[in-house]
Amino acid sequence: MANPGGEIRDQLHFTGIAAAQSMRNAAAAPLNPAALLPDPSPGPINGTAWTPIIDGTPALWSPPLGPGSAYLLLVHTGPSVPDVFLGAPSGWVLCSFAGPNPLAILGPVADTGGPTPFPIPIPSDCSLVSVSLCSQVIAFDGGTGAFRWTNALDFTIGSMP
Repeated sequence: MANPGGEIRDQLHFTGIAAAQSMRNAAAAPLNPAALLPDPSPGPINGTAWTPIIDGTPALWSPPLGPGSAYLLLVHTGPSVPDVFLGAPSGWVLCSFAGPNPLAILGPVADTGGPTPFPIPIPSDCSLVSVSLCSQVIAFDGGTGAFRWTNALDFTIGSMP
């Protein structure tokens, strides 16, 4: 469209993609601790920090985690796979961590015995918008040396809340 000054201007219409996050657990008992919680802010948005919460509250963990426990957050773009039970007390692997898709391992973060924010910077990269990922935490029990998996937190990077 030409304006009175003779310039041609294009109008772009951009529809934002909403960020999404949802908790998921095993389809069968025993369930993993529901200790990986969604970011209470708008969620995983391009160019911001996404901050899920790892909850070490002893009542969520049976038995409670021992002193010196720590968490690793694993994030993967792999396809959904059937849940894999590793036996007690480890629990269920709910995300596909097999290659060739990227895997991010973030942490470790020390157990605080309560909710612990886990900030993850999301680069300002338009190619990330609408990418869906699966995340799950593995807790290393400082008291027993065992490892235990949490629920999964599936999320989609958005361009708006």
